[in-house]
Amino acid sequence: CWQMEGYGKPAYTNVVYPFPLDPPHVPSDNPTGCYVREFELPEGWDGASLRLRFEGVDSFFRVWLNGEELGFAKGSRLPSEFDVTSAARVGTNRLAVMVQQWSDGSYLEDQDMWWLSGIFRGVALLGSHAIHLEDVTIHTTYDAASDWGTVRFDVKGVGVAAEEVAVWFGGNGITSLFGEGTAAETFEFEGVSLWSAENPHLYSVELTIEAQQYVLSFGFRQIDIEDGVFRVNGVPVKLKGVNRHEWNPDTGRTLTLRDMEEDIRLMKAHNINAVRCSHYPPDPRFLDLCDLHGLYVIDECDLETHGFDYGPDNITNDPAWAASCVDRMQRMVERDKNHPCVIMWSLGNEAGFGVNHRAMAEWTKKRDPSRPLHYEQDHKGEVTDVMSQMYTSHEALTNIASEEGKPFVLCEYAHAMGNGPGGLGEYWDIIWNSPRCMGAFVWEWIDHGIRMRDERGEWFAYGGDFGEPLHDSNFVIDGLVSPDRVPSPAMTELKKVYAPAMIHIGEDGKVRVENRDADIRHDIGYLWQSSGLPSVNSWEDSFVFCLPKPGESLDVYGASAAGEGNFWYRLVRSDGVELATAEIIRDLSPERLPHRFRSQQFEVKFDGGQLIALRYAGFDLLKSGPRINVWRAPTDNDGGARGAGIQAEWRRAGLNRMTERIDEVRQESDALTVVSRLAPAQARFGLRATTIYRLSAFGLEASYSVEPEGEWNVPLPRIGLRLELPETFENVEWVGLGPGEAYIDSKRGQSTGLWNAKVDELHTPYVFPQENGNRTEVQRVRFTDARGWGLEVTGEPAFDFSAHPYTIEDLDLATHTYDLPRRDSLTVTLDHRHHGIGSNSCGPGPLEHHCLKAQPFQWKFIFRGVM
Repeated sequence: CWQMEGYGKPAYTNVVYPFPLDPPHVPSDNPTGCYVREFELPEGWDGASLRLRFEGVDSFFRVWLNGEELGFAKGSRLPSEFDVTSAARVGTNRLAVMVQQWSDGSYLEDQDMWWLSGIFRGVALLGSHAIHLEDVTIHTTYDAASDWGTVRFDVKGVGVAAEEVAVWFGGNGITSLFGEGTAAETFEFEGVSLWSAENPHLYSVELTIEAQQYVLSFGFRQIDIEDGVFRVNGVPVKLKGVNRHEWNPDTGRTLTLRDMEEDIRLMKAHNINAVRCSHYPPDPRFLDLCDLHGLYVIDECDLETHGFDYGPDNITNDPAWAASCVDRMQRMVERDKNHPCVIMWSLGNEAGFGVNHRAMAEWTKKRDPSRPLHYEQDHKGEVTDVMSQMYTSHEALTNIASEEGKPFVLCEYAHAMGNGPGGLGEYWDIIWNSPRCMGAFVWEWIDHGIRMRDERGEWFAYGGDFGEPLHDSNFVIDGLVSPDRVPSPAMTELKKVYAPAMIHIGEDGKVRVENRDADIRHDIGYLWQSSGLPSVNSWEDSFVFCLPKPGESLDVYGASAAGEGNFWYRLVRSDGVELATAEIIRDLSPERLPHRFRSQQFEVKFDGGQLIALRYAGFDLLKSGPRINVWRAPTDNDGGARGAGIQAEWRRAGLNRMTERIDEVRQESDALTVVSRLAPAQARFGLRATTIYRLSAFGLEASYSVEPEGEWNVPLPRIGLRLELPETFENVEWVGLGPGEAYIDSKRGQSTGLWNAKVDELHTPYVFPQENGNRTEVQRVRFTDARGWGLEVTGEPAFDFSAHPYTIEDLDLATHTYDLPRRDSLTVTLDHRHHGIGSNSCGPGPLEHHCLKAQPFQWKFIFRGVM
């Protein structure tokens, strides 16, 4: 992509076209790149039939070889071939390609991504004899009842009629007779090894004609729909998916094989079993890897016309564009038809629904009736075999799950922009329990940040950073992994929610294992049990058993969580792959937690009702605070850089500029009571707070009671305390959920334990800075220096905390990571509750029970010094 090499500048839009809507015309100012390369054609290639193949060129290009113009092509993410037999010569050849950024094809390629141009995929010279195989189509079927599989080879030959083709398959050689044109041969086998995402067994077949060998891989894999249930090899399957754009932060849409392998490694490690290619066919090498390693793929046509909206005026409803639309579908299907990983074809994305889609569907079903057809905009299911929606709410999904009809898939949900998404687990509580719901695909896999290096350090650019007059800001930063493929905290949550097995702990303490994934075959399972905090004690007991069959469960003999203690469980397969985790926490009260030291050497100082000093053995524990706080730097799902969403309501209400007025200070024999009111300027509403401080041998106890006053029309971002600690208190230890970031609606992927981290490790470096690093359901936290001296906080009930070397205000103002300063103190928040995260950057907000409504709140903290 030439913009990534310094020629021109990248530009990002989500929906709108960066040129006037006047199809098929494009701007006269059309950036153009010219490529010239010489190559050597060796002896022995003369007389061969030669083709030049381009796997991806954006968006329009012309080709010359040795001065002879070969033609032009469009369809940026699709293969294009040119016959160069007459133009090529033995020895040195000069290839020239002219690429233009804009063409009428650009109107069909309005995907949510950077507008980048050039030759971005491989180019190959293909040679064959006069007599050769032009095409091979492999059809497989599998009958679960009889355990028989069939494979049919449809072969298109070129040359003399009735040539013999030797087919070597399964160690046996079979000579078949194929004529000029297309012929077919079918073979049947009993007890075949099947291909699936978990067990991707591939067979190899060799076809030979005129001493030319063609080696192909294929898998026995049967897709069908029975009674509204999507099945693979006769078994219901849930697609635990992600949408994947192709992206490299340094080269744009040009990916290395290592990039693709890393994507698949991370997906498999986090229980992802399906990929929707959004919104174009991927580099063909990616599909080879999906065949090899096992991922289900929805292969999607390179077609999106989002900028025309979805009405009848969309060009997909104009017959003049029918040939272009159908051509794109044909080129995808013909390229990818033999991949067992491809389980569905998709007609494109967000391009309305018109006559051209019907033409595409008609051709596809005739060419390949073995795979279902998908297209989200076909809301009535007129041509598709599955129903599909985007960003459906939990409530709407519950209703859909209870209805009869075609299989249903969320082709996009859980918008993974910045901190979040929240509510993943609740989506899958519905999907796992609905035969009709076949799965869901998170939007999306990777942040499309462009790596920049300058005097400010290394950072990632997004829309608007290159001076584009029209852009959609950081909406392109919405992935589960960072631009350089570092998993976000959401990946841990996803791994838990997508887990192929589940551990149930009954009221009687019995431990039951459920196999909820069709791909876990009858295998040996190991259940590890511990009754101590996982990061303190090793796993104490293990139980070996045969895993239940798909859809079944069994009680694990000998495993028991009976009694009053706490128990943790981890289920692994015989090859070491983790299948599930679970815990039951009955009591983590402070007196049951390990303590190193308690003392009465405590000193506190107040000024006008404000705590201004806290010392232990003459050692300062605070730099300022604690103060009641309700503000958080908005996440992308709160509205973030767009200035919309719930954060706009928070700002209008003034929650980012609350001030506190001390109304009363009462000194009693064993307590100091402070009554205050928090409210923003020009507001009648507020919060009435009563804080009672007591000093004891255990430390400083602070009890808080907060009551809303006036009319509150918005939820609170958070409610709790904010304090500043010495920067040397960089070592953090806590008992609660961990080790990673978690919030009220994104915590299933964490486990209760005793965790340790440096303050810097608590920070999540989102490309667009925002609220991050929270730990939840915490019973106790310690902040200490290198000597082990510092502050310990316990709370009732369990609380949230975060710690950063920058302030909330710093975070609120930052637009890139380089905007965050490093202060000489640590900003610590101790929160009674947080507002949920949700996925409202594109989708529903937090569920009702995750919203932090203004209501009476009560909590207590005990501050202690430790040495």
